[in-house]
Amino acid sequence: MTSFEAGFKQYAEECGLSEKKAAHILKRALDHPGTSEMFKHLPDQDDTQNPADLDALANLVQQDSADKYYSEISKSIQSK
Repeated sequence: MTSFEAGFKQYAEECGLSEKKAAHILKRALDHPGTSEMFKHLPDQDDTQNPADLDALANLVQQDSADKYYSEISKSIQSK
């Protein structure tokens, strides 16, 4: 599974789609000639993982989690 496919699957599930429905949509999209042409022009993916990239990603995930937490607190304060 490519990183695009994994990202698509994860985002679709976050939007409430089942894994089966997400896979169906992705397959239909990949069957379209324009989509396959688009993937031909993308640079080859480097499968090696750089720890610095993973650290940056982990930091972004942590920031997103904190943002969601404080947004919920802000909403509860505003509703009082």
